[in-house]
Amino acid sequence: MPNIKNLQDFLDAYSKEYPPLAIDAILRDFDTDAKYDILMQVKSKLNLLKEEEDIYQGFINHLKEEELARGNILEVGSGFYPILAERLSKIKGTRVTAIDPNLVTTHIPGLKLIRRKFPDAVNVENYDSVVAMMPCDATISIIRESNKRHIPFSIMLCQCTHFPHPALFEPIYYEKWENYVFECIERTRQSDSILSEKQLPDSYQLPFKIITMKYKNK
Repeated sequence: MPNIKNLQDFLDAYSKEYPPLAIDAILRDFDTDAKYDILMQVKSKLNLLKEEEDIYQGFINHLKEEELARGNILEVGSGFYPILAERLSKIKGTRVTAIDPNLVTTHIPGLKLIRRKFPDAVNVENYDSVVAMMPCDATISIIRESNKRHIPFSIMLCQCTHFPHPALFEPIYYEKWENYVFECIERTRQSDSILSEKQLPDSYQLPFKIITMKYKNK
């Protein structure tokens, strides 16, 4: 089957850099409707998703609407395979850097890939915008670094919580995490900032908030 052949070619190229449990999950769920990021990255790379189901294309559509899919872009928390950054790099007028400690490759034509934890090895002042899809424990760092340096950002929140000191926030529940994120935004935002919240359309089955910060003069 072509899909299996394409998957095998992908694994031949990158499987040595994946954790064994991640490979097991990809093989186990490849022909299912499972939608977690490790698997969706591979299916998106292999063009096996309908456009209205491809969460990475959906996020790119959002970035285009916000006029952030242009210029020098930093993607934080790209995951194992940086499909979002790769897709963004195909858009005319973009230059894209992706950073994640778990990258399975640092060599994709047209991309700068950094296998480090944000904000190590990057200065957000060098970028026109910072974008992130479900960046987990990098969420608060993105907000603080971007707000401090007056850089627009757009973050799709993940489905988990990442409190710096979980014991201080018990009982832990998701709404409390969202509140914590917005409190951090309010503490660090600048006076000319413009904050907005959206979600991807229902077809993507990803009901998490997308938080975008822009500026009046940018």
